[in-house]
Parts: sequence; C-alpha cells; structure tokens
Amino acid sequence: MSNFKPFAGDPVPKLSQNPPYPFKKRKGNDKCYVYQGLGHIAKDCPVEEEKRSKYMQNRAKMAE
Repeated sequence: MSNFKPFAGDPVPKLSQNPPYPFKKRKGNDKCYVYQGLGHIAKDCPVEEEKRSKYMQNRAKMAE
C-alpha cells in the first residue's frame, strides 16, 4: 500500500494582516511626469489622454 494521504489543509494560503514588508503609500502630492503638473500621475494625465485620442483618430483616418 502507498503512503498517500490527501491534503487536508486550505489549498489557497491566506494573506496575513501584516505583510512582511511595508507597502508604499502614495502621498497627496502626486506629480505627473508628462508635464510636471500636480494632482495626478502620468498614467492618468489628461494631456497624454488627449494625445492618445488624437493619435487614434489619425490612425483611423489613415486606415480608411
């Protein structure tokens, strides 16, 4: 006979309330690297969003 015993524990480990390393928390003074403005980060930049929108419109026109 084999010594096989099915796993009786929880298959998904639970995260502890206190991780072994501290999480970096954002401060209230987010700075945009696109144009150095305050209040948002580059991925949320309205200026960059406008550029992407224009780029996509131009690509759509070229595809016609």
